[in-house]
Amino acid sequence: MVDLARRGYRLMLVSSSDALIDECRSLLREQGLMSQLMGSFRLTSDRPLSLAKGFYELVLCFEPLGQGLDGIAPYLAPGGTVVLAQGGDVPAEPNARFDELTALPTDYRGYRLK
Repeated sequence: MVDLARRGYRLMLVSSSDALIDECRSLLREQGLMSQLMGSFRLTSDRPLSLAKGFYELVLCFEPLGQGLDGIAPYLAPGGTVVLAQGGDVPAEPNARFDELTALPTDYRGYRLK
């Protein structure tokens, strides 16, 4: 995450864990990269994901969002990419709206919106 911020990516933190959001904020603050943080969103059972539609070029999921690829797709810019860590919302079957990326480490799956 810090490396992405250094490369100029703007970040939006989404997690069900306040501790994880706080840790990420601390890391960015220590590195002088808070200007790259666009905000954060805490998921709860009564507060589903709600972000700007058609905006994000890259979404990194380190925990299941309970939305699957079709649930994330509306938030992606055209050609946007989703990278899911092991245990994330990895689809059981191919999704016709996405191309699967193959050049990722074993524990990750990536998908680009067509």
